[in-house]
Amino acid sequence: MGKHVGYGYAIYQGQTLAATGKGAINTLSHVFDSEAIGALKGLQKALTLPSDADTERWLCIDSTSVIWCKRANASDTSQWAFLESHRLIDRHAVNIRWSPGHQGIIGNEAADELADAGAKSGIVDPGLTTQPTISGIGSIARGLARNATSDWWYKNKSTLSGGYRQWQLDYALKEPIELHLPRPTLHRLLALRSRHGDFEAYHRRFKHEDAETHCPCGKAKTPEHLVFCEISVRRFHSWPLKPTRPPTKRWRRARLHTTAS
Repeated sequence: MGKHVGYGYAIYQGQTLAATGKGAINTLSHVFDSEAIGALKGLQKALTLPSDADTERWLCIDSTSVIWCKRANASDTSQWAFLESHRLIDRHAVNIRWSPGHQGIIGNEAADELADAGAKSGIVDPGLTTQPTISGIGSIARGLARNATSDWWYKNKSTLSGGYRQWQLDYALKEPIELHLPRPTLHRLLALRSRHGDFEAYHRRFKHEDAETHCPCGKAKTPEHLVFCEISVRRFHSWPLKPTRPPTKRWRRARLHTTAS
């Protein structure tokens, strides 16, 4: 944000360029908004030009998303531009056509150049074009939320145990993909990360006098023991779909970090 978003339009009568226009909209907006507003500005200008009663009018737009909103349901962002376009399109029987960008279409290329010039000019028409759009405000809100989340995590992750910090996990509000794991697998993954599970240190910390703190192989139960346990290794070697070799500690940390991200 901070830079103006521009729009431009080129009006043709037959093969003759009849009029052009350009401008900028509020900096808190997106290209989608500028295309919606630019299409409206171009249509408004075209309707002021002399024409025959049976003139067929076409509104050529290179954004399919904008076309859908011009034809039917107006989006929340720049809704005023879509609703006014609906009114003019219905009243004057205006047709809409997709004009794909970067295809050498003369009118489309001219409109793109005018949009760039409009953005650089920074000249915003009075009225609703001076106001921020919902999409622009939404981007600011999402950015602030991400920053707040990152700041909170940076300040609080130091209070976590060293065993948990070793996974170097990030904090995110969206649902982690680990929740789609089978529950027994997820249970073991969370136990490994938090070290709250059937481990010697955990039982000792909470004074579980009757807990079995050693594996049948004779070694103490630790979060990493599953990988190095001789019983597990034997089963690993008999597994038909096994990787080429047992994973190393570095591989496990990288893998679990990738899964969490």
